[in-house]
Amino acid sequence: MKQSFPGISPLAKDITQKYLKTHQEFQVQNTSLKLTCVILVVVVVFNTMFSALLVYKNALMAEENLQLIQENQALMGFHQLVNQMFASEPINGDSEKFARMVDTRLTPREDCPPCTTEKPTIVQPHKNPVSILNELTSHASYDCDHQCLNPPIHLSTLTVTDPDLPESTFTGKGDSKQRSKQVAAYRALEALFPEHLDEVGDDLMPDLDFNPICLDPKLIMVHPSRKKC
Repeated sequence: MKQSFPGISPLAKDITQKYLKTHQEFQVQNTSLKLTCVILVVVVVFNTMFSALLVYKNALMAEENLQLIQENQALMGFHQLVNQMFASEPINGDSEKFARMVDTRLTPREDCPPCTTEKPTIVQPHKNPVSILNELTSHASYDCDHQCLNPPIHLSTLTVTDPDLPESTFTGKGDSKQRSKQVAAYRALEALFPEHLDEVGDDLMPDLDFNPICLDPKLIMVHPSRKKC
């Protein structure tokens, strides 16, 4: 499409028209060149990414193949060992040597750990009868008396009023309040909780047969007051 230029000579008009046409063609070519460059860049980037993916995939396959080869070699070595140990023919014609080898490989070493682990034995700390009874019931009360003898005798009366148990009373005798309470508590365990008697430590077993001989029978008298332990 030609453009009109009023007041300009025909030669100038012709030159101007040719310049504009050339300029338009150059712009079209420049645009095509830019588009071609963009397409080339996209193709190059795609090819690079595809090549990198192929390299990564090949590396993974090579690593897997290496692991398979190592596992197969280990398995083959195990089979060879088993075949040697249980071969029908003696190794190198020496049956005694073969027998020693089999005995060595099949006999467990002395320091070999056992196949099954034993549960460790849990050693319970020793307990006295009073503490065991306190764990089993919270309804135990003690009353203490003492006889003014020589040596003195302390008496403890234990009353158990647990709602789950029949009301019971037990007595204990000892050369101190604490020892008499332990005897009474042991008697209660015997009657109410015999399955817990083995929890009493040997070193904490009360003297159940405490019965001292009074040196002066004239001093026998029971203290009139009953005191809480």
